[in-house]
Amino acid sequence: MVSANNDLIKKLMLYDLLTPLAKAEADIEFIKNFELKGSAWLSDTRAQMSAFMKEAKLKDKSELDHWRQVHCLTDDTLFKNFLEYKTKRKAVIDQILKNSGETLFLRYKDKLD
Repeated sequence: MVSANNDLIKKLMLYDLLTPLAKAEADIEFIKNFELKGSAWLSDTRAQMSAFMKEAKLKDKSELDHWRQVHCLTDDTLFKNFLEYKTKRKAVIDQILKNSGETLFLRYKDKLD
């Protein structure tokens, strides 16, 4: 097993995929541990699925089922976790941008004063 892991790591390094993988893992951890103000991002699974289908440009359930199969998310629990991650990630980005925008505006205003 160790040899298989080493081979995978070597292939990831060879094709410059180790850094993007590490960044994706860091992003997942950041989102998981980020404390959102309020719980607006917590919506029901159907709303999350509908938003995801719109984002992924999937027209119907058969296209969603195909997407899930291609992305190894046929297990309902894994797919639910994926939807929660995507929903929370969007909420985190919105919150950070909102706070950054206010900060930038206040800095700009202070320079004008």
